[in-house]
Amino acid sequence: MCYNACLGNYIMNGESDFMFNYTSDLIFRPKRTLLYVEAGDNDALLGSLMDGELPEAFVPYNFDYGVYDYAGMFFTGEEKKENISVGIELFESREYELKEGMKVIRLPESEMLKVEVDRAQITSISGILDFINMARKAKPVLERNYSFAEGMSSEIFFDEKKVRVFIPIISEYNEITIDKSNYENFSKEELFNAAYIDKVTGLYTWNWLSNRFRKNLLNKEGIKRFCFVHFDIKDFKTINREFTPYEGNMLLCRIADTIKINPNVYYIVRCYEDNFAMIIKDMPDEELNNFLVNLFAGLSVFEISERFPVYYRVGVVRSRDALNAGVKAMGMAKLAQKIGKKINETEINYYSSDLQKNYLWGHHIRLYIDTAIANDEFLIYYQPKVSIKTEQIVGAEALVRWNYKRSEIIFPDSFIPYFERDNSIAKLSDVVLVKVCEYMAKLKEQGIPLIPVSVNISRKLMTQAYLADHLEDIVDEYGIEHKYIEFELTESATYEKSDYLLRVIRQLKQKGFLISMDDFGTGYSSFGLLMNMQIDTLKIDKMFVNHIAENNRREREYIIVKHFIAMSKELGFTCLAEGAEEKEQIEELGRLGCDLVQGYYYSKPVPEDEFIKKLKN
Repeated sequence: MCYNACLGNYIMNGESDFMFNYTSDLIFRPKRTLLYVEAGDNDALLGSLMDGELPEAFVPYNFDYGVYDYAGMFFTGEEKKENISVGIELFESREYELKEGMKVIRLPESEMLKVEVDRAQITSISGILDFINMARKAKPVLERNYSFAEGMSSEIFFDEKKVRVFIPIISEYNEITIDKSNYENFSKEELFNAAYIDKVTGLYTWNWLSNRFRKNLLNKEGIKRFCFVHFDIKDFKTINREFTPYEGNMLLCRIADTIKINPNVYYIVRCYEDNFAMIIKDMPDEELNNFLVNLFAGLSVFEISERFPVYYRVGVVRSRDALNAGVKAMGMAKLAQKIGKKINETEINYYSSDLQKNYLWGHHIRLYIDTAIANDEFLIYYQPKVSIKTEQIVGAEALVRWNYKRSEIIFPDSFIPYFERDNSIAKLSDVVLVKVCEYMAKLKEQGIPLIPVSVNISRKLMTQAYLADHLEDIVDEYGIEHKYIEFELTESATYEKSDYLLRVIRQLKQKGFLISMDDFGTGYSSFGLLMNMQIDTLKIDKMFVNHIAENNRREREYIIVKHFIAMSKELGFTCLAEGAEEKEQIEELGRLGCDLVQGYYYSKPVPEDEFIKKLKN
């Protein structure tokens, strides 16, 4: 059983008109600077902020070095209407400029109790005050005694579904602290437990296991061959947010209790948060993989809610590597674990030297991207979009290539996934759009008629509040009519945060840009969104086009393509098929009613000068 799982029982004391959750234990806030404008009783300003619209003065700071990363509302003193403001927190060292109407105060370090409520329950500033008052009354029971602090700022933040309030508290510490001055007052068992036993799950900690590596105790215990495994729970923060940390801890305990009695597991320890490490028996590759697949499949049901499946990221270091690496095996397993990026499945990845090389390459290019941009190393290739009826070029897709250090051409699969792991993809997206606009301006100067060019937008950019305005500013700088720029979204971008996606599409369409959805049919979320998405073109992925010709037909793919095309026509979309490489494929697509094709049959992606020759011809 679990050693101790008491983040609190979350007892609600008193009745409330709000349905809300205390979603975590106490949160520490460092010293910080608050830039703000007074809001008063301005419910319209509240509504704008909830919709992601900021006072102009805060735009330069949004998503940039903030303690909570974006703007919110604050009570800059006692919680009264006249004390409420809109502002953004910056780290103390962050430079800032006070615009007209802006004020600044220094916020002290503090502990906060986090409470959340559905957005629909907050419609006014008075409602926020009522919410905070009710949250104070419904005080949860925590491990630590505390009281609510008076005269310190409460903080309110909004996302597409929730309102999150942080209420300042004062802790009354009663925890036992062991240090050099008093360790003689404790028994060996108490000292051992404090150093090596996890209080939530009752498992040993990583410190305990790492000592066994360092002192070669595994070998002395008869463990001659073993595999090292490091894993965590995907989206564990969502479990804590949608339910409670208490229930999240129950999941951690279930994992611990299940795995520690498995006969193939020598040891399991809790490293930190939702991260665990295991020493398991050495097995042949196929047997090892089957064991891990079955183990985590058995832990995939969240008992609190079966509608919320649990998925894991698992990194594995096989026996030889683990034995040779010793304590470094944890870093190797964590590296393998990190490459798990899919959302709705458990991923088991094995460490290899190639994986290490790829990791170092990704780290290198993320540091090098600014130099690459300054050296103009990124190139744009254009792949024509051809009308099946007329066989004329009616559009193109801009595809980026990297002339790395001006010595070799690197394709997108070798760098875009790494740039998408941080904000580097935003820099690259701007470079691509600027180069496309420069190319179109050159065509205008030469008197060559323009055709629409599509530019990919990474799903990572979809939550930027001012994305549409930013893209418009770039295009307008070159005087390009908006109807000649098409922004292309991959279907995977529709999987999460659909509210943001639909808002960005709507804003871009209002500005006169074209929208297409790439790789349609490769995910599972698109059909529900198509009813609300204002797109112009639906692109059928190459995987479905490969086997539609009569001489190489697979009936399932043929049926899917046929219905994709029929659906596109009925919804009023232009239908484009990607990856057409044979005349028979194009003829069949034409018979099915497809409008455009993009593929090697007509042209591979080509450099700008070669594409201009194709347009002239």
